[in-house]
Amino acid sequence: MKARFPGVSPRTIERDLEQLAQEGRIHQVRRDRSRNPTWETSERAPTIEVRWMNGRTAAAVKLMEGCLSCILPNQVLQDLQPLFERAESTLKQSQNREYAEWTRKIHIWPTIKEKNTSSAAIVHLETIQEALLNNKTLQLTLESSLSAAANRRIHPQGLVFSPEGMHLLATSHDDHHVMRINLNDIRDVQLENVQATTPATFDLDAIIQVTMQADSGPRTLPM
Repeated sequence: MKARFPGVSPRTIERDLEQLAQEGRIHQVRRDRSRNPTWETSERAPTIEVRWMNGRTAAAVKLMEGCLSCILPNQVLQDLQPLFERAESTLKQSQNREYAEWTRKIHIWPTIKEKNTSSAAIVHLETIQEALLNNKTLQLTLESSLSAAANRRIHPQGLVFSPEGMHLLATSHDDHHVMRINLNDIRDVQLENVQATTPATFDLDAIIQVTMQADSGPRTLPM
């Protein structure tokens, strides 16, 4: 930059970079304890920087990580990694031993992985989350016994995590009927480069209330 803009002082350049960092557009990193920092764009920069954490907070974050690890898309979890790593290192400190032991005694049962024993369900979850995040349709294939809803395009509208397992709420591309599908009943799901839409009469909260009172099988729900 000094070569391209003669007469511009290093301090002016540093000040401009610091201003961009304050706006969240770039992030400063130091590699190999170098005196001169390296700057990265915000796309690669972590969104959370945690310098210190007490034992109580670390224990809470550790439990949150267990709850969120199977729910959030990987790209979102990556942004939270600095928070999880700080919690892990804090709990390893001797003065926080009681909090570390406490987290090992807390279990949420059934967990997402325990309830959905099929590893395929966890793989499908990532694809479904990506569709929800980017508002894309899915090509869905259910098990053969559920062929009535197999091989069709759906518009994902939401996910429900409950003691009964993980359920996808979606609307049919053909007739806009609302479907509730247990992820364990999905044989295959493919992300499509087609914009998903939400019917004007669709009320996610109301649909969830209905699903909480219904059985866990796949079904079509009123809108």
